[in-house]
Amino acid sequence: MGQKIASIVVFDSAPFPSLYHLKTASTSKRMVPASHLQRAGLLEVLGTLATALLVWVICQYIYKFFSNHSRLPYPPGPNGLPILGNALQIKIEKPWILYKDWASVYGDVIGLKVLGKRVVVLNSFQSGLDLFERRGKVFAGRPAVPLLSQVLVSQFANASAAVKELHPLLTLNAQRLALEMSSSQDLTSFYTESRASISKNILELTYGYQVKEGGDEWIRHTELLSHSLTALGTVGAHPIDVFPVLRKLPLWIWGNRFVKGITDL
Repeated sequence: MGQKIASIVVFDSAPFPSLYHLKTASTSKRMVPASHLQRAGLLEVLGTLATALLVWVICQYIYKFFSNHSRLPYPPGPNGLPILGNALQIKIEKPWILYKDWASVYGDVIGLKVLGKRVVVLNSFQSGLDLFERRGKVFAGRPAVPLLSQVLVSQFANASAAVKELHPLLTLNAQRLALEMSSSQDLTSFYTESRASISKNILELTYGYQVKEGGDEWIRHTELLSHSLTALGTVGAHPIDVFPVLRKLPLWIWGNRFVKGITDL
């Protein structure tokens, strides 16, 4: 828009002066500078965008007003900001600490809103068992995460026949983990041993690699991968996950830490 306006040339000897001049009170003529035309055009564009944004916000509130009355209520949760919701409250690192604090106020099932999307957080084993095990056909599933799909594309979870063939290996590794934990005297080793077992599953299922006992180089690499994923932010809360069209923008606009996490992946 600006380039088109800047290319207008005003001629003092134009055959139709009324198109290019403004008359003052004394009926004298003067030319309109191109900068004034640019400023007027910019204000017009900004006014149009502001009006469109206002109409969109009003329509969203009207839609939510009627939809909330026709649906079952969501679980209680902390109040958020307009449009953004609770996006700024969710921590990038160790979000479960914040969820635990919220659970003492709102209960085991917490309802959040992130940029217009509903998020339900389960803070107890019993709530997870009730929703995902007993009513798994209704609530169990994997949400779409465009950010990770762009970096780590995988259709593995949808191949049910292939997953069944891997059940014996998963069962064997689970038995090994149970044996190691039952024989360990260190009660604090649960976190380390469980993460190591998950890494073994990933390496054996994906690459057929047998992890060496007593420390393995590739286990360390999987730990680095986990830290790189943490740098991308909370899964599902990144703007790219909410508005997938944003992945077309250059990565540097999200910060150096984000770029480093993508590069490490």
